[in-house]
Amino acid sequence: MVGLQVTFKGEEGWDKGIPMKYLGVPLLSSRLNAIYCKGLVDRITSKVWHWTCRTLSYAGRVQLINSLLFSIQVFWASLFLLPGQVIKNMEQIMKSFLWSGSDMRTTGAKVAWDQVCLPKKEGGLGIKRITEWNKIALLKHIWNLCNDSDGSIWSTWIRSNLLQGRNF
Repeated sequence: MVGLQVTFKGEEGWDKGIPMKYLGVPLLSSRLNAIYCKGLVDRITSKVWHWTCRTLSYAGRVQLINSLLFSIQVFWASLFLLPGQVIKNMEQIMKSFLWSGSDMRTTGAKVAWDQVCLPKKEGGLGIKRITEWNKIALLKHIWNLCNDSDGSIWSTWIRSNLLQGRNF
């Protein structure tokens, strides 16, 4: 099966297992740890390493960050509250790519990252903060629970089994 990983028995038992994945994300019954997000960070890093164009302008790098690098994490961010360390790693990759290209040097930033992430109307480059995006993407689930019009199986199950007629 594609995308299915089976746990294996280590010396200490099943605790060495890799969680099963579906659609590229781990199926977990507990909180998402940074260890399980290694594939996400690796995909972002590999995209940057493949862009070996050293002559790419800052505007070109901003466009690649906004369109490709940011979109890789959107699916994960809409499913999980990403760990802080993972968000920090992904933003570090984006910062390094913006200021040094595919060399990925961590020095030489021209402007503070907080200023870069401001909207274009406020003088920034329009790069979205992953932390804020993650929280906003998860609010969609709350909207689906409160708004009864979607009729999804997930929201119906949550309302009947977890909320059991109570208000959210």
